[in-house]
Amino acid sequence: MNNNFSLMSMAEVAKENIEWLWYPYIPYGKITIIQGNPGDGKTNLALKIAACVSSGTILPGLPELIPQNVIYLSAEDGVRDTITPRLEECGADSRNILFFKDENKPSSLSDRLIAEALESSGARLLVIDPIQAFIGSRTDMNKANEVREKLRPVGDLAEKYKCAIILIGHLNKSQGLNSIYRGIGSMDFTAISRSILLVGRHKDDANLRVFVHNKSSLCPQGASQAFRLDGPHGFEWVGGYDDVTADDILYASRNPRPRTETKLDSAVKFLKTYFSEHSEVEAQKIVELAREKNICKRTLDEAKKYVPGLKSDKKGSEWFWILNMDQTSEGGSDE
Repeated sequence: MNNNFSLMSMAEVAKENIEWLWYPYIPYGKITIIQGNPGDGKTNLALKIAACVSSGTILPGLPELIPQNVIYLSAEDGVRDTITPRLEECGADSRNILFFKDENKPSSLSDRLIAEALESSGARLLVIDPIQAFIGSRTDMNKANEVREKLRPVGDLAEKYKCAIILIGHLNKSQGLNSIYRGIGSMDFTAISRSILLVGRHKDDANLRVFVHNKSSLCPQGASQAFRLDGPHGFEWVGGYDDVTADDILYASRNPRPRTETKLDSAVKFLKTYFSEHSEVEAQKIVELAREKNICKRTLDEAKKYVPGLKSDKKGSEWFWILNMDQTSEGGSDE
């Protein structure tokens, strides 16, 4: 009798410990999903994680992080005008962030280019944003057998190259379901992932984002983590929200509170008010006036882009901010 299979006993199995990029949220060698509604910060969170991995910047709860190569594959945001500036703002080491060139960008999860890129770069993190853009045009995301066929090779790549793979996905529009069933497409997305982070707005503060560890197959679920996108240094971690639940986030998405004024809003309002009465001011003076209103220079520089006709110009050795009423372009060169 010919057997076309072989068996081994449990005693022959070589045990391996799970390695972690960020314990307990993101394991190496496995798939992690970051999901949430559009505009609620899931891509911002992925970019911050990618930046920290590239630069060795500490993530909350980690004692240290060794800089590693990161591959970022995006289909919705432009690399030059959106992804790169955001990564820079998050403190990324540009030498360790890798993108596919437009002429050879992978078209699907099964594209051999992904495996070749992991092989050649030694990247320890691959971000795919969003998953539905690379699942394949002929794949029905709601059919388990088709989704499983596409995702299994991705899991194999993660295991082979000891790489953490983050898939970014939207939530479906169903209401009243348990949070674990809110991911877009088949439940096989949820089944094949070892960790799921659900991102959303805080129910009492529309400017505060929180992610909840919504699934954890390898260890106890981690505490919820909060962050802001409008801080003086862009993305900022915020403590004290570890009791936020997935139900809290889903409730906030169904019952959004009115947006509150951000620091950038305040800075724009300050500039528009000031330049309604002035057409020119020394750059140092406007920075000092803004500081008196608790507006930092970085936020002030960003706000200038939203005031039509406001630009910087150098006269002699001094820089000035000048409002040109005939000019409608946003901002000018920065000093």
